[in-house]
Amino acid sequence: MMGWLEHMVHYIAESNTDPRFAFFFNRFDFWAMFAGMLLVYSLLYRHRRARNVFLVLFSLFFYYKSGGMYFLLLLFSTVVDYSIGRALYRSKSPPARKW
Repeated sequence: MMGWLEHMVHYIAESNTDPRFAFFFNRFDFWAMFAGMLLVYSLLYRHRRARNVFLVLFSLFFYYKSGGMYFLLLLFSTVVDYSIGRALYRSKSPPARKW
């Protein structure tokens, strides 16, 4: 029988092909992780940037564990959207900002 810490390390590191470490909503692991996320989020309540970084990283982990290869698609989409948003924000030309 694995200890709790060993289980969490395997849970994070194991590939999504092992059904013992799949991310299902009806398992205790999901609810424990969700409670931990809410706890950290509440501790970071006053630190907007840290809170946003934490939520992005947790969301990426969530999609990695539940969707496998869709994680790469989500990561690519996030980087592209962020880059386009930054370029639009920095643009001085009104037609470029409307794009």
